[in-house]
Amino acid sequence: MYEHFARTIRHYALERLADRRLLRELAYVDGQWTARQAAENPASGATVAFVAALDARQTTKAINGASRIFFPGWRALLPQERSKILRK
Repeated sequence: MYEHFARTIRHYALERLADRRLLRELAYVDGQWTARQAAENPASGATVAFVAALDARQTTKAINGASRIFFPGWRALLPQERSKILRK
């Protein structure tokens, strides 16, 4: 029952995505794609999606790398300016 529901939500989201290449089931950390792991429905054990598998060290590395490289001046931007960038 829930498997169908999860699939329906996922398909609905994919239909609304203008560029399907934007969908990622991995995380990009320090120039490399990470491993992924299955997210399972606990009732049936069926895989409903794949998600990035990051441990604490990789998560910290991703956050530090993004803050260092991606937007050095992000903190100084007004919320309205951030919104414009995110909506591009």
